[in-house]
Amino acid sequence: MKDVTVVSSLYNINRENLDGRKWEEYLEWFVKTLQVKAPMVVFVEEDMVDFVKDARGDRPTEVIPMPLEEIPYYHLKDEMDSVMNLKEYTDKVSDSKRIECKSSLYNIIQYSKFKWAEIAVEKNFFDSDYYLWMDAGLSRFFYDMDMDKNYPGENAKTQLELVDDKVLIQVFESFYPDLFNAKTLSEDYLLDNRSFVMGGMFGVGAAKIKELCSKVDEVLQLMLSKNIVNNEQIALGYLYKKYPDMFVEFINDARIHRSYELIVELSE
Repeated sequence: MKDVTVVSSLYNINRENLDGRKWEEYLEWFVKTLQVKAPMVVFVEEDMVDFVKDARGDRPTEVIPMPLEEIPYYHLKDEMDSVMNLKEYTDKVSDSKRIECKSSLYNIIQYSKFKWAEIAVEKNFFDSDYYLWMDAGLSRFFYDMDMDKNYPGENAKTQLELVDDKVLIQVFESFYPDLFNAKTLSEDYLLDNRSFVMGGMFGVGAAKIKELCSKVDEVLQLMLSKNIVNNEQIALGYLYKKYPDMFVEFINDARIHRSYELIVELSE
């Protein structure tokens, strides 16, 4: 397999005022995420370009400056805001105090990751045929991963080559067995707060990215048509059960909630 490209992004939406997570904290995480020894495409605002370049050093990198107002799903901001202001919505969605139930910008960024991955595939800066999305803050799950080794490791690249016609996701089995074992999920799940598919990291082959983006957009439009806004992990969980043949899952079995074991697994 050719080199795998990692795609990432970070935007300041003043999250500290929404759920307490500080921008400075994210910058610390992002610096370490940017140390991944792999070709990387990074989407940021103009004032973050030098930050990314400094952190990446001589690692192969393409930084794409993109104003917040031009990111892929920004055009849905007003519609999302309108939905989140409805009492009908706050009364029916699970845990309406979640950031994804309060901030349209948060959701816009979470859904834009799929389109950003598509842009990276289309540009194909590093002649890759497989792409890994990695949230900016995921370095907090690197644990003892050897940052001096090429990423992903040779064994992992061989395994990815076997699933390049699938979307690679990480799922929880032990925490949400009813969701994991369900044959299908009804549209009621779009109101749920239990994310059993993790959106912070996913893998996709170049031939599959357009289908993934189309399906994600399909679910997002379904949500909005029903006056629902929810995060991209809920959308992925719904899609995983609706189109199971589209995905291959890595099951988190360490019984540590929200731990991205897949990150370290792929370093091998």
